[in-house]
Amino acid sequence: MIIYRLRNYFDIDESIIDRLKQYDDRFAKIFSCISNWQLRFNKKAYFINGVAPINEFLPNEFVSYSIAPLLNHINEYNNQNVSHLVELILNPESEATNNADRNSISSIIYLQRHDLRLTFGGDAPARLWLDAFDLIKGRSRYKVDSQFVKVSHHGSKNSSDIIIWDHITKGQQSLIAAISAGSKYDHPDSETIDNICQACINKGLNYSFISTNLCNPCLANLGNNHIDYDLSLKKLNKITSILLKSSRSKHYANYVNSQNDFGKGLFAFKIDFNLDDFNATTSLLWNVNVRPNSSCKFDKHFVKPVKDCYNRVIL
Repeated sequence: MIIYRLRNYFDIDESIIDRLKQYDDRFAKIFSCISNWQLRFNKKAYFINGVAPINEFLPNEFVSYSIAPLLNHINEYNNQNVSHLVELILNPESEATNNADRNSISSIIYLQRHDLRLTFGGDAPARLWLDAFDLIKGRSRYKVDSQFVKVSHHGSKNSSDIIIWDHITKGQQSLIAAISAGSKYDHPDSETIDNICQACINKGLNYSFISTNLCNPCLANLGNNHIDYDLSLKKLNKITSILLKSSRSKHYANYVNSQNDFGKGLFAFKIDFNLDDFNATTSLLWNVNVRPNSSCKFDKHFVKPVKDCYNRVIL
């Protein structure tokens, strides 16, 4: 019976076996879907503890692989979803919540070209980073140290740990941390900023932060958040707001220029990346000027970009 096969995914209390039998046909369809999905997923599961590194889509001079999630993270996520599904089938009126967190299977992608190393942290929580570090410890094939990192989950403190940044900055001379800001959760968290700063300071690294989003609530939250970041801000090289598409840039430029509640020193850039030599041509799109007597509360929270912002090698 299908319910016995489901035991491979989670523990089923013997007291509910009889209740499960009446839903056997329904379970069979559900189990078939789950099995097919897992089969397709595992065929493409290029995890560091899976079948192969994920570098087929890149030229030979590139090395790339998924640091996380690990296969055990995927299996755990599957089990939580199936358990919740069983609960709803047995008790359609149940108000039980699904504890499976989609962020727990978020990807952490590592990309290397020659001596240049970049890591993209997705929305991965700290546990995924730490589990992956434990797995690859002593395996020279896999690297995690990087000069550029997309900070996980907008800088949430649940996605950061000083151990993570110690690993990432090991052996490097510089670090650029790309981080977005805003939302009702007030990201980034000051603890994450301090983790990054402290790891870099301990190793004497040059480091900087790039904000990767630009919108009215995001900028407002970034300003409000940084009220709590006075100590960290003294350590920052710069904070730059960037836009990657000129069409969006024009839209935001028109919008922000019509507002009077943004401070001086707020800039937007368009950055064109050249993957052949990893140069970035940075064009200043616009900056916002308000009246000198403006009471804008965001003025002190934004730092002007470096002067040599054109044709500048960012890494």
